[in-house]
Amino acid sequence: MNWSNRLNTLKDAISSLAPDPSWTSAEAVNAAFDDITRHTSDDLAELASDAGFVFSADVEVKSHTRQTVDLLRAWHKEERSPSLTAIVILGAKNFGLEDNEDMLRAVLMASVLGEVKNTLAYHNNMHYRIVLLQIICLVVRHNNIYADTANAFDKKQIAMLMIAACIHDLGHDGRGNTVDDVHKVGRLEKRAFQLARPYLIAAGLNDETILDDIQTMVLCTDVSPLYDPNNPASQMKAAYRYHYQGGKGHPLPDFNDDLKVLAGRDDLALMGLILHEADIAASAGLDYSVTKYETRLYRDEIAQEEAGPQHVLDFLDEVCQRQMLSGAGQKLYAGNLARICALSEEGVKNGNKPFTRPEDSEFLTTVSSSESA
Repeated sequence: MNWSNRLNTLKDAISSLAPDPSWTSAEAVNAAFDDITRHTSDDLAELASDAGFVFSADVEVKSHTRQTVDLLRAWHKEERSPSLTAIVILGAKNFGLEDNEDMLRAVLMASVLGEVKNTLAYHNNMHYRIVLLQIICLVVRHNNIYADTANAFDKKQIAMLMIAACIHDLGHDGRGNTVDDVHKVGRLEKRAFQLARPYLIAAGLNDETILDDIQTMVLCTDVSPLYDPNNPASQMKAAYRYHYQGGKGHPLPDFNDDLKVLAGRDDLALMGLILHEADIAASAGLDYSVTKYETRLYRDEIAQEEAGPQHVLDFLDEVCQRQMLSGAGQKLYAGNLARICALSEEGVKNGNKPFTRPEDSEFLTTVSSSESA
């Protein structure tokens, strides 16, 4: 079955469902689907030309970072960047995911949901595309490191990671998980999954274990309350350390009820970590110009007038603990993260001057290597 036909098989399912009106309308979901199908061919051609490097584990990290930054800059500056669906198709073709039509349909459905128009400053459609791209990069590096071992991601796990990337912030309202001074663990993350769930089922993903695992992965992106060892991201990291970094030397925490499964699931702790690192990669692991741009967007979203180096350091300390944990994350981002830390510290010492507005940022105004060639 070709990609056009696969997409068309989703149309009836999309038309038969009514989204939660607090998120969007049926008309908006159908409009996203129609826009995707109109542009898929052109989007795939563009990605084939510009994004092929992400599937090579042999690309030297410095070159990989430069090409990634150039690609993201082009996406931000273009009138229309390739859709999540096109990125999903590119990933599915390269990872050989066409063996399982039900999982593939679910990935495509998730990508359609992530293309429903979202105008938030930070948690928007572009953020979903960036996170999906970084999932692909991390999977490639991870499977290169763990080739021919049980730790390598199989096709089902790759599909699950791609689904989670597409929907992890679905229905985000621009606020955190503390509303009216009351913190609710996973408020946004649980909402995102519940908005997507009926669509995934309609696409043929009926396995409750897989659905529960995807929800757990999405919950692992919740980093609030900051510095709290009991927040979902911290509990996931503790589970990862236990399973992969020495067992008894890293005792398991008292898990929240939603995360108790991580105690016996090393694979799920790993997938939750990979999703989390993909989520923070653009802000913490590529280039300082991208970090400044992303920080300014986030501060705009939460209605804060200024963003500066101290805000970056706070993020690197509170959310990232100044490190990536996974082998793939360390390979791709550790050196970049260390440099971003150093540049942020210099910025604080030099007066903590506010960053420029996003539209005037160094990230967008820099001429890419391809443009200067």
